[in-house]
Amino acid sequence: MKLVRIECSEKEERISIHRLDLHPDLIKILADAGIVEIDEEHINFADLWRIYKVMRLRRNLGVNLTGASVIVELMEKIEAMDDEIKRLKKTE
Repeated sequence: MKLVRIECSEKEERISIHRLDLHPDLIKILADAGIVEIDEEHINFADLWRIYKVMRLRRNLGVNLTGASVIVELMEKIEAMDDEIKRLKKTE
């Protein structure tokens, strides 16, 4: 998957799955795996990074879709915990 620039206004929070450089059926498979949420054939911009990470894991490491989904979820939890640790250290 190549990184594609998507032009949008600041007010937009969602993007049509048809504007992505991926087949809409693949996006629906990612939704079934719990990686993204589709609402009226749109996804949130935050889900674009999740798609990118999953596709990169699949392409570079050969991880299957389920494994990539678990890895991305764990990476997000680690990032959240790291942010919490930094916040707690600042309040000491």
